[in-house]
Amino acid sequence: MSEVNIEYKDEVMSAEFELVGHFVLRKGAWTESTLKEWEDQLGANHESIESVINHFHIQSLFWLSEEDNLSVSEMEQVGREVKAAWENTLRASFPERNFKVTISSAAEDGWVGEMAVTVCQIRLNS
Repeated sequence: MSEVNIEYKDEVMSAEFELVGHFVLRKGAWTESTLKEWEDQLGANHESIESVINHFHIQSLFWLSEEDNLSVSEMEQVGREVKAAWENTLRASFPERNFKVTISSAAEDGWVGEMAVTVCQIRLNS
């Protein structure tokens, strides 16, 4: 397995989320100006705004050089760990809300070598 940046992984695994207006956002992943930019660009599509702000690229947890290649199985394993940790945190922090935590892969997103964990709320009336 490729070398993992342990300190950064611990930070990501213990991510905190906060209620910001209509949104539940990962602390440290947004600023007021970036939130406003996404609201201006995406309008009232709260799910898309949360998904853009609450995404995390798995390969950024690894110390990689230009020659390194992460295997899909390495990224999937770490992605599942992050997904499970975030689901637990969200359930504990916001028990009255429902969330969709997904792992998107290169094939789904069209980015070769990319894999991300994404969070958004499930809204009944959106």
